[in-house]
Order: sequence, then structure tokens, then C-alpha cells
Amino acid sequence: MQVRDRTKKKSEYKGRVTDTSMKICPCMPCFNPHDCGRHVYTGANQREWKIDMQCATRHNDGCPRPKPEPEHIYVSKYGKICQRCGFVRA
Repeated sequence: MQVRDRTKKKSEYKGRVTDTSMKICPCMPCFNPHDCGRHVYTGANQREWKIDMQCATRHNDGCPRPKPEPEHIYVSKYGKICQRCGFVRA
């Protein structure tokens, strides 16, 4: 699933769209976005960096079991939408 930390700008490294296992991953304490990209050769000895944002925790060891509780950020005590992941509470 492709998600991002909405508290950071899209242009920032940790604010990029990242491949994760769940929609609420940006609020999980184990969430660690990392560029697992590589160089791709485009011909004539020219190479280009291909961005591949992955959760480093998931990429290296898999998601932890049991899953930790998410730490949502709400605007106020009565806010309904998490600022970081977009989760809507009842």
C-alpha cells in the first residue's frame, strides 16, 4: 500500500510516498521510510537513480508481531481525522 506521512512536505525525504503494509503505518512506532532505490543504466554508460521508498523495518525484518498500537495525531481533543495518516475515528 502506498502511504505517506502527511505532517511532512511531499518534497522532504521522509514525506515521500512509501510502500507499506497498512494505511495507518505512518502512525506506527516501527514506521521508518527509506529510499531502497538503485541505479538504472539508461545506455551509453549513463545511469540514473530510481527511487523506491520502502518501510525499512518491513523491508529488513518484516512487520513486528504483535503489531504495536498506532500513535495518531489529532488537531484537538475532539478531532476526528489523524493529521499524519488520515485515519478517521468514530
